[in-house]
Amino acid sequence: MLPSTRAYIEGMERLYADGNHEIALGASFGLENMAIPMWDHLIPGLRILRGLRYPAMDLTYFTFHRDLESSHEDAMAHAVAVLESGQTAGQAGLSVRARVDFRRGSEAVLDYLRGFWKGLDQSSNKPRSYSAA
Repeated sequence: MLPSTRAYIEGMERLYADGNHEIALGASFGLENMAIPMWDHLIPGLRILRGLRYPAMDLTYFTFHRDLESSHEDAMAHAVAVLESGQTAGQAGLSVRARVDFRRGSEAVLDYLRGFWKGLDQSSNKPRSYSAA
């Protein structure tokens, strides 16, 4: 496992295990809003690898998971809207502190994702002239 992959996994564990629910919710929101673009970049690369080196590679898990993601982004937006409206806590919405923590969680997960992808990119010594056609 690459150090950047380990940092991503351990960082996600910390964010989701944090006792501050707004940080965890912000992390989930950030991740779910990046999931589809990530799958949309990953799957074409896997198709290239299947064509070049692994003709028996089954992409079902990846394509199925990408299809599932389409509802996650909307579900997170709905959850945040409900929380922000105060419907679940009987309050007027998220406090300033909760908004700051939500943003911290979202920024943290995006930083972990950036580190993960940069680590993969830096570890690759393969030529980048492939086409996803």
